[in-house]
Parts: sequence; C-alpha cells; structure tokens
Amino acid sequence: MADPERIDRYEIRDVLGKGAMGSVYRAFDPKLHREVALKVVTADLARETKARERFQREARAIAALKHTNIVEIYDYSGEESEYLYLVMEKLDGDDLFNIMNAKGVLPEPAAAAVGHELCLALQLAHDAGIIHRDLKPENVFLNGVGRVVLTDFGVVKAIREDAAVDGWAQKTDVIGTPGFMAPELMMNRSLGPRTDLFALGALLYNITTGELPFDGASPVEMFRAAVAGKYTDPRKYNRLLSDEFCEVLDGCLQAKPKKRFRSAEQVRETLKGVLEANGVSDLRDDLRDFMRDSVAYNRMARRRATSYLLQRIKVAVKDKEEALANKMRERLLIVDPENDELQQISGFVMTDSGHISVPSETPSRPQTLTGSAARWLYLAAGGLTGVTVILAGYLMLRPKSKAPADSPPTLEAGETPADEARPEVPVAAAKAATLEISIKGGSGLVWIDNKRVGKITQKGVKVEAGKHVIEVRGKGKRLKKLVQVKEGETLEVTADLKKGKFAGD
Repeated sequence: MADPERIDRYEIRDVLGKGAMGSVYRAFDPKLHREVALKVVTADLARETKARERFQREARAIAALKHTNIVEIYDYSGEESEYLYLVMEKLDGDDLFNIMNAKGVLPEPAAAAVGHELCLALQLAHDAGIIHRDLKPENVFLNGVGRVVLTDFGVVKAIREDAAVDGWAQKTDVIGTPGFMAPELMMNRSLGPRTDLFALGALLYNITTGELPFDGASPVEMFRAAVAGKYTDPRKYNRLLSDEFCEVLDGCLQAKPKKRFRSAEQVRETLKGVLEANGVSDLRDDLRDFMRDSVAYNRMARRRATSYLLQRIKVAVKDKEEALANKMRERLLIVDPENDELQQISGFVMTDSGHISVPSETPSRPQTLTGSAARWLYLAAGGLTGVTVILAGYLMLRPKSKAPADSPPTLEAGETPADEARPEVPVAAAKAATLEISIKGGSGLVWIDNKRVGKITQKGVKVEAGKHVIEVRGKGKRLKKLVQVKEGETLEVTADLKKGKFAGD
C-alpha cells in the first residue's frame, strides 16, 4: 500500500524506516510547527488486542522516562484515530548499527562513553520498575554532538507492581533479538534489571569487535553458548581492548544473573575507570570528535592512551610496584608497539625477558630474570656518556617489533579495510576463482570462511577453488551458505535480507 500523505494533523514528509511491525515517518506538525518522527503500526497489528496493549505500554513507558538519553514522546493516537501511532522527537545522527557499517567498529574510549550514557538511561528505567528487553545497536542513536539516545520501548516489561507501566504480573512472550538476549529471557524465566545488563554487554562487545559474543549458525546454537557462558574472547577480534574493558564485558555476559553486575549504576562506575584510563575528560566531546572524523579520532585516542600508560609506568617505578609497571608496559606494547620513550624512564632495568625490574635502594647488581636474548638494556645509574652509548647501540641493533604471525587483524574506528579492500585470502595462481556477492533487501556485512569482507555489492573477491562458507549479517538477519567454486570460475551469489535467504535457495 502507498504511504499516506497525512495522518491526523501530521503531514508525512519522508520514510525513515520500515519493518514487519510498521513504519517510521519524518512528519511535520503544523500546530507546533516542528518536525517529528511518527511511528505507525501496520493496520493488521493495529487490530490485535495484544499489539494495542503493547503499543500503549510503550507510549506510557517513554512518557514516564524523561531523560536526555531516552527518546522523547510528544503524543500518541487516540481511540478515534484510524491509525495507531506514536509521535516522538526526530533524532539526528544514526543508529549504532549503521554507524559501524560506515565508520568501522568503535574504539574502546568511544564505546565506553556510549556504555556510560546507556547506563544512565537504563538506571532511570530500572528505578521506575521497567526493563527495556531489546537493547541492541539498532535501538541506540548517536548524533554529531555526542548525544546517545535509547529508543524503541515496544517490548518493555514491568518488573514491579508499582512500575511506571502495567502488566508486571502478566506472563509475557519470549521477545528479543538473538545474540543480545539473556538466557533467562530466552527461557521465559523471571526477568530483572540484570537482563538488560546482559544485553548491554553484548552491545558493547558487538560495537568494538563487529561480532556477537555467543556465536552460532542458528539462534539455538547462540542460546546454548549463552547458557553455558562460553563467549569468544573479544581480543581475538580487537587486540587493542584493555583488560579493564574486557572485565566490564565479562561482568555483564555471565550466564547466571547473580554473577553479573548488580546494577547499571555499578557498570557506569566501572566504565568511568575505563574512560579515565583512556584519558577521556569529556565523553560528549569524545563522541562528537569520533562522529566528525573517526580516523583522526582513533589516532588521537592512541596517542592519549600512550601518554597515560607512560605516566602510569613512571609512577609505578617510583613506587616500586614492579607488577603494575609490567602490566602497563604490556598494554603499551599493544597500543604503541614502536614506542621509543619507554627506555627513557629512569629508575628501572629492562631484563633479559624484556620485563621491567625495579632495583632496590642500594643494589649491588641489577636484578634480572632469565630468558631469551635481551630486548632492551638500560641502566638508570651510570654516566651520561655510558647511557648514550647504550642507547645508540640499542637503537641500531633493536629489531622492529611486530605482531605474532597468528595475531588477528585489529579493527579500528574509521578504517574499513574489510569493507573497501579484498579479503586477505591467500590464492594460488593456478587455483584462483572469483566470488561475486551482492546484498538486496537491506544493508549488511559479508564474511567468507569466517573472515570479514565487509560491505560487498557485486565485487569480485578472489578465493581458492573449492568449498567456501559465505555469511551475510544484517539487522536481525544472519544468512549462511556453503558454495563450491571451480578453478577459473566466477560464481554469483545474492543474499536477500528481506526474504531471509539466498537467491535460488
């Protein structure tokens, strides 16, 4: 059916999005003379009692949760209206799913800033006796001034009798998005604030790695992995993630609710430590800079993290905290493996194994650990001439550090190596074949043999002749197909996200 030109007093200007549940329009309110977002439920659903109850619950939930990090509601349809709709503020920016597709995964400080703001929104909802139940990148907006906004309260659930919405004692359907659903939600058990915290952990994992924590070829396999609490270490996909950030993910993604963080406020306080460790002084400014130029932001974030780590090492050496100094050094070698300032810090010795050893007040000889050939050699004591000679010798003889051969490629904000370039698949010249992959019915990302290729639309991808697994992921969709391509052959594959299958299947 054609889109309406007017719904009650609202003039329809454009379509912002469509889905199985309905459409979202950019509309104009002539009475208040402002643009609004109009969320309209399909005619079939509007006739269903359960759908109308859910819609009314969403309207009341948003109205009860007045907060800068929650979308604002202006109005909703009355009983006399032909349509069932919500009138909300029209948000600038885009949702995190589309931002990831355009800019690449978010660097740790930007992701921690997003998580911090979402915790403020979730804590307000939880204090009002409401859980969101469908936290995912598609339901979180980020605009050009760094504002994070939680949207789509269509499946909210009351968790207390005095909640801002009704239905707390009613049994509800299992609703949510696979990959972001807590085990208790999938098993239709008792829900609470920690159900949202699980989804928050999955969201932060996803926006920093481009992957889901609990992988599987089907929702059933994802469910089993989530119940077992077996998620893939996020540093497999992004080596730049710190221990502190990964601990936040772990505290959210525990299978049993009692083992997760107690509240959104506790997660927020922990994320504040992550932001501090990344040198973030104003998280809104950080998010604004990321949206303006993600590549420049990523370079700045690395420089800032390097400066912070060097300062922490100096303090640890001064306080003779050898374990902390080595922990900071290991982190520094990930963030800035070619850093030349480390050996200029006085008061420590680089051991044969490449670790920092802090000498006692009056050492008779430097304390060292046994190991392989010395990587760095620097003595704090001694004359200036001796130091110069040692440093000169070190700079001439030191091999450039490089990542281990089996280290996965690091995903960085603003870089889209997988989106714009061919996948790094070794192809023997005599066995070369080509895959031409296209996506229709929505936007998505492509993987070949578990290697991220990115947004590919009819681009020739060189692969070895033989069998290959093609995977396409879009909003709420995940398609897999096993194909076989012969030597010299060009095989065309089309994924239809709207129909949820590959062409020809």
